[in-house]
Amino acid sequence: MRRLFLTCLLAVFVLAMAASPIGAVSSPTVATGTFTLRGDRGSGDVRTYAFTVQQSSDGTFRGQVQLRTFSGILIRGDVTCFTQEGNQAIVGGTITAFAGFPEFIGTPFGFAIQDNPDVSTFFYYDADFGSGTPCAGLLGAAGEPDLGSLLENQGVPITTGNILIH
Repeated sequence: MRRLFLTCLLAVFVLAMAASPIGAVSSPTVATGTFTLRGDRGSGDVRTYAFTVQQSSDGTFRGQVQLRTFSGILIRGDVTCFTQEGNQAIVGGTITAFAGFPEFIGTPFGFAIQDNPDVSTFFYYDADFGSGTPCAGLLGAAGEPDLGSLLENQGVPITTGNILIH
């Protein structure tokens, strides 16, 4: 009886896999990370990030980001832009959930990352990103001339976790 059950279960799995569209191709992941930043407040404040960025075949970017602030507030967002320069990049998008602050839903966000050594800036939101995407406007909003300067002047080394830029 147990063998019959396992055989049927395997058959259902094989049929489900065979029913998948043959031409379906998943979007490649271009960046991902889960990490913790320690703030400079002297009290050991931490912020945790998790994000993924994928590029569609038409060249657009999509993904998700989640941030837990040092005070425990949870922020979620949809990634809509990504700009890469070697091992450095900017991730940007729109906030979709902000615990306790619904007025920020729909607000653009952006942050810069670096892979090896792993570094990130803090999360920018409700900033003046200009008329373009948060990725195009982050340097101006942060008052930095280029991505390297932004990460050098405002970047925080990752204390735990990892950033991967493919």
